[in-house]
Amino acid sequence: MELPTAAAASAARLLVPGGYFVMEHAEVQAGWIAGMMQRTGAWREITTHLDLNGKERATSAVLAGPHHE
Repeated sequence: MELPTAAAASAARLLVPGGYFVMEHAEVQAGWIAGMMQRTGAWREITTHLDLNGKERATSAVLAGPHHE
């Protein structure tokens, strides 16, 4: 899970507060990725999205502000 972790960390560094991030992933990774983003404390509005086959295929989140608005 190094690549999803690195992608989320890079996005948190590059986005401004309120910036929107979407990561596509395998359906078996959805819970782990949402949990990882939650644990960092950098993200809010973490949402898993289904593909056309009903599989959990992407996760989105909004970068929290400096005070985790």
